[in-house]
Amino acid sequence: MAGESSASGGNRRCGNGVPLIWCNECGQKRIVQRRSGKQWSLGEIFYVCPNYKRDGSGCPFWYWEEEYMKLLEKEARARLASGDLRMEAVDSRIQGAEGRMEAGFGHNAISLEKEGSQLIKIGKEVVNMLKAICCVCVCMLFVMVLILFVQLKK
Repeated sequence: MAGESSASGGNRRCGNGVPLIWCNECGQKRIVQRRSGKQWSLGEIFYVCPNYKRDGSGCPFWYWEEEYMKLLEKEARARLASGDLRMEAVDSRIQGAEGRMEAGFGHNAISLEKEGSQLIKIGKEVVNMLKAICCVCVCMLFVMVLILFVQLKK
């Protein structure tokens, strides 16, 4: 079937040994591994079909590394159930990939922690600005009520 993919030994692998399956959405091309360049996910690995388009017009296959590993595991277990794959090979691939993922998270966790602390500082500044604006509005309301009472007394 054109949309079917596999995690067999005959598949190409990326630099970290993860199998690059044929896209199970469009079935036209092999999945590629990419690193995110966005500030909020800088350096994170994701897997995407070359036919993927950001505007949604292309192939929808796009997974973060952890989700892609789960997809590979699910497909391998389905093939195992059909007698097409040995369990030992599946488990060793999954464990190896998990170890590489855990090793990679250390660097990203530090940068995420720095970004998180910066966001907290910005959030506190926004809250303080909103408090100041509320105080000004309350003062203006008080002055307007005083003016109204003065006008009514005349």
